[in-house]
Amino acid sequence: MALSYSAETAGLALNPVVKGAATLATGGRQRRFRGVITLAAQATTDQLIITILPAGHLFAGGYLWSTVSLGTSTLAIGGGVLSQGVVSGLTAAKYRAASTFTAVDTGTVFGNTAAVASQTPSASDEAIVGTLAAAALPGSGTLVVDMFASNG
Repeated sequence: MALSYSAETAGLALNPVVKGAATLATGGRQRRFRGVITLAAQATTDQLIITILPAGHLFAGGYLWSTVSLGTSTLAIGGGVLSQGVVSGLTAAKYRAASTFTAVDTGTVFGNTAAVASQTPSASDEAIVGTLAAAALPGSGTLVVDMFASNG
């Protein structure tokens, strides 16, 4: 039976054994960055500023919760630069591709594989932005977004 090693453990197969790769995603402290959004029929042209991911962090996944179904509205979660109330350089689906979210009071994991596997920490503070499409959000309820990241 062949063994397949992760990038972080590849050195364990060598003779002599080489210590595993010291990537930022291995052994770092994981932190939670939370955004609580009060749903108020936000339109598809609105952006939700969820939280700020500080410079030097690596995305490790996220969770969504909502007290109500978001119906046919789609939500993408990405990152950009927030300056004086304007988001620039937005990569709208960097962390979550646009899709519906209908689970009620059920934590749901999200995270694009490319973003989770990245070994490049954020160079500067990044605004985490929710981009809406297809339909407005519900007129009431609460949406909670938790972003997890390690700082090496």
